[in-house]
Amino acid sequence: MERKPIRSALKGLEIGEKILFPRSRRKSVRTTASDLKSDDGIVFETEVKGDWIIVERIDINANGTNTAI
Repeated sequence: MERKPIRSALKGLEIGEKILFPRSRRKSVRTTASDLKSDDGIVFETEVKGDWIIVERIDINANGTNTAI
């Protein structure tokens, strides 16, 4: 699998879209996702499955609930 830049890959996701990264990049992926939430208001959920970290861009409405598709 090609090594993709984390920040640009996450910023390019549409709401409800998911992307996989190798588990070895977990800390970098989670840190970048947290930075994007703070800097740009873009929110993600992460899940580790086996050797992969799955990142999904989600939408948080005004009530603070997850409205991901």
